[in-house]
Amino acid sequence: MPREGGHLRLLVECGSGTYVRSLVRDLGERLGCGAHVTALRRLWVEPFTAPRLYGFDELEAIAAEGGAAALDAVLLPLEAGLAGLPRLDLDAAEAGRLAQGQVLAGRGQAAGRCLACGPDGRAVALVEVDARGDVRSRRGFSPPAETPANPVQSST
Repeated sequence: MPREGGHLRLLVECGSGTYVRSLVRDLGERLGCGAHVTALRRLWVEPFTAPRLYGFDELEAIAAEGGAAALDAVLLPLEAGLAGLPRLDLDAAEAGRLAQGQVLAGRGQAAGRCLACGPDGRAVALVEVDARGDVRSRRGFSPPAETPANPVQSST
């Protein structure tokens, strides 16, 4: 926490829902001097604690320098952003029916939202499973032009 001429730089590791500006205000009140945020920068977001985050300008520079292959090397597949959801693995026929908007009757295991993946490990849809186990697509995903470099593996 270096102090720089009336400014204090903080590194805060917190969960979602934390209001950093409120935290800084409360800290200033406790110290009796008042405080406010002059700059706020997010360094990582769950579940992306290990991969490096890139700004838009950096991504543009990577693409300009190395083309699509260089850009693909630093981008994560869609499945990585949804890895925190329970996963429902489907066979090819089920994935095709779900992609066409059909309900998969009695196919779900536990009620709630989950990620439906085809036999290749790619996300087919974000789905909702009801109490009867019926699976309904809430958001379908178009397949990528190429196979992802690192699809998320099933944890079950």
